[in-house]
Amino acid sequence: MVKKQGAFFELEWPHLNPGAIYYFLGNKEAQKEQNKFLIDNRKELASKLMVEVKKEIDFFDSKTSEHYPYLQESEKGIIFHINNGGKYFKLGQDSGMDGQIVSGHNLDYFIENAIAFNSASKLVEIINPKIDAPKILHDENNTLYYPLPNGREILPIKNGSFNLKKEFVQNIYNLVKLGGPTLILENGYQKIENKNGKILIEKGLLKAIPKRGHKEFSWICSKLITFSFTDME
Repeated sequence: MVKKQGAFFELEWPHLNPGAIYYFLGNKEAQKEQNKFLIDNRKELASKLMVEVKKEIDFFDSKTSEHYPYLQESEKGIIFHINNGGKYFKLGQDSGMDGQIVSGHNLDYFIENAIAFNSASKLVEIINPKIDAPKILHDENNTLYYPLPNGREILPIKNGSFNLKKEFVQNIYNLVKLGGPTLILENGYQKIENKNGKILIEKGLLKAIPKRGHKEFSWICSKLITFSFTDME
């Protein structure tokens, strides 16, 4: 059994943006190796990932039309069509900006983006079985699941200019209009909470349980981890 751990994302941790998915693999050398693996093993990966895409659709109870989902192999990646209306996502090198592993098209709803996000994470885990990638869990809250890198149990309180304190966290929440949070920072346990949801950090995991604003909470999670682990690879 391979022991998994959270990956270090050099640019920024993956997250859902309103209207987009942000998922960059890392430095250019890592991108080159991963893209080569994808292209060299495209047929096998397409088959494996189609199974995962169908599981994601079932788990999230996403309604699809007849004949969906289906896939296409492109020159540099794989395209998964998940419903009519031009709803699809691409995995691989031709997913938009350089290094971006996934991009969606006409994915208007959170669940559609979650299917694409989790499929990208599954690809990352197939490429590197030691990685436990971020994902949206199949529970009643659609919990956002972010394994921490470097064997860390919780977020560092201080790292260079970064300081995990109320003013910093409040500024992040303000940017996505999710209100004022309260912080509990204890040895081995951290909690950020308000009426819109909570973020729990312990035992090497950051989990966000939103009551609303899953995309906004995903962005907050990404910012918290990215700022916490900058220059700490």
